[in-house]
Amino acid sequence: MKPSELLTIAKKYWLTDYDHKKPVAPDTPVITGVARNDAILHDMMINHGVELILNSYWQVEDYRVVDDKKFMLFILKWS
Repeated sequence: MKPSELLTIAKKYWLTDYDHKKPVAPDTPVITGVARNDAILHDMMINHGVELILNSYWQVEDYRVVDDKKFMLFILKWS
């Protein structure tokens, strides 16, 4: 799957199911410096088994699957 295809699927999730009002956990790693964006990236890795790799402009350049089962469930549910 191309990174652009994954991003399209992830946008569906972010726009419909992600709880944007939940507080950012204090243990969320700093990736972009924007707490809400860091929380979304962390949520994707912990809950959906995929690490989004960003370029220097904070755009998704690639991804790495860290948990095959979680990632497959995410893809099946949101594609």
